[in-house]
Formats: sequence, structure tokens, C-alpha cells
Amino acid sequence: MIVLMYIYAISQVVGILAVIFALSIYQMKRRDAMLKTATFAAVLFAIHFALTGAYTGAAMNMVGATRNFVYSKLKTKKHTWVMYVFLTLAVSMTMLTWQGWISLLAMSATGISCVALWQQDPWLIRRLILFVSPLWFVYAAFSGSYPVMFVEVAIFCSNLIGQYRFGHRHTVTTQRHVVRHA
Repeated sequence: MIVLMYIYAISQVVGILAVIFALSIYQMKRRDAMLKTATFAAVLFAIHFALTGAYTGAAMNMVGATRNFVYSKLKTKKHTWVMYVFLTLAVSMTMLTWQGWISLLAMSATGISCVALWQQDPWLIRRLILFVSPLWFVYAAFSGSYPVMFVEVAIFCSNLIGQYRFGHRHTVTTQRHVVRHA
């Protein structure tokens, strides 16, 4: 009983650390900074999920951490096959850690993230990632991970704030770009 309490306490501390890193991701301007921070947050979330027994969530976060690291090293989109490798890995790891239909939520969130983070434009990354938080929120609710439920609401809001902060500049830049080439 005491061991379970310690494991629970450790999972919560790790979850809180993951929350701190995850909240800062969408406040960054550069893609590489977003990906490096997301890598560290994903490793912490993987540990958190593993400690709570949500193994598909742990596996998807390790796929995500590896993906983020690899994506941060690739500066061009000419290696599109890499994205498909991570999509395939997400499906494979979901089958290996299958815990029922709930596993499909974590897999779908990871798949959308694979496509979103492959994009070079932080504005587009933020837009596509909006679909991820609701999937992780439901997965976390069914897995009993309240810190992840909290962080997904917070990430969703942080993402919206980041879109507001940087979106205006993107629109202005896009309009200037169109005017110059019109």
C-alpha cells in the first residue's frame, strides 16, 4: 500500500514537471525550440503514464518524444517518409499496448501530432494541434490521469494564446507577401 502511494506521488511530481514544459511549448516562436521543449515534456508524460498504468499513453509519448527529436534535426520537408515511419510506429505501438478502444484516442492524437509537427510553419502547427488536446483529454479522463486532463485544457488555452500573439503577425506577413506578388 505504501509503495503504491509513493508511486502515485512520484507520478504526480513527474506530471507537474511535464505540465510546466508543456505549457511553454506554444509560447515559442521557433519550430526547433517548440520541438525540443515538446520532446522533454513527452518523456516526462511517458513516465507519468507508465507509473499510472496507462501503457498506450506512455508508448505514444515515447513515440512523440522520439519524433520531436528527429523532426528537430530535419530542416527540410524532403524526407516525408520519416513522418510515415512515425505514423506506422504509432499504430504498431498501439497494437502492442492495446487497452481497448481508449487506445485509439492516444493513437489518433499521436498521428495528428505527427502530421502537425512535420509542418515548418509554427502558425500551422498551432492550428493542427488544436485537434490533439480533446483526444488526450478524453484518454486521460478514462485513464484516471487528472494532471493530464488539466494540462490538455491548459495546452489548448496556451495554444489559443500563442495563435493570438503570433497570428496577427502571420496574417500581416501573408498579406504583404500577397501584395508583393500580386
